[in-house]
Amino acid sequence: MKFHTKTEALRYFNKNNCSGKMKLFQQDIDRAGSKVFYVASSSQILNAIKQNQDAHFYEFWSDKCKLQFGLDIDMKFTDNILNDNDIINRINNIIMNVINGAKSYYNFTYKINKIIVMKNDEIDQKKENPN
Repeated sequence: MKFHTKTEALRYFNKNNCSGKMKLFQQDIDRAGSKVFYVASSSQILNAIKQNQDAHFYEFWSDKCKLQFGLDIDMKFTDNILNDNDIINRINNIIMNVINGAKSYYNFTYKINKIIVMKNDEIDQKKENPN
């Protein structure tokens, strides 16, 4: 379900999420920072991302739902600075730091098979952000 304000999304979520399967998401819709908000299942949002490659979704939370985790890593992929193994090693180190930190500080164990890593298309990225 799509909402134009966070307040509306939270109100709907708090009233209708009895099963616990729905989550809160927000989507960037322009460069000015405008957003729309969704109450949907993770699989619904994943399908939307697969269908629309220009989708910028972020999970958010309230005091009535479990905190999930998302990490947005911005890295320049230039051949002369990093090779594929360097990039993979950096991402693996970041993931392991998150897993270890969650265990140490929150006694929560992230399962490695639940972590999804996505990469932007470099040509589209340059068009979107030429800087």
